[in-house]
Amino acid sequence: MKNILVVVDFSEDTSQIIRHSINLATALSAQVYLIHALAPNEGLDGGASDDVTKDFPEETRQLTDLANTLRHQNIETHAILAAGIAHQVIIHEANSVDADLIITGSRGYGALASVVMGDVTLGILKHTKIPVLFIPEQG
Repeated sequence: MKNILVVVDFSEDTSQIIRHSINLATALSAQVYLIHALAPNEGLDGGASDDVTKDFPEETRQLTDLANTLRHQNIETHAILAAGIAHQVIIHEANSVDADLIITGSRGYGALASVVMGDVTLGILKHTKIPVLFIPEQG
């Protein structure tokens, strides 16, 4: 296992996801790709942008801070900020980086299946063949 894609949403559970990612990446000598997916056209005043980092400085800063946390643990880390339907963007990027594993949190909300996994997590699970590691939300 060489490439791990880690989905972050900057919620209170992100630190737990990062801790598990550090442990796994260290044990496997894997590189990590952190991804934060923005909703399509979120905050773009009706227009798309080729440079989402310019349009989302706070999210860019948070993602960079998380990447630096992993880099300080000597883990090769890349940060991806992408706009689109979350599970589609995540799967696209996982395929682009040839991810061997996707790590994501599980949030309980929405329809019955989503009560256990969360809408984005369920979308990832339904549409990829890449193994997915779910980190349960903190009590």
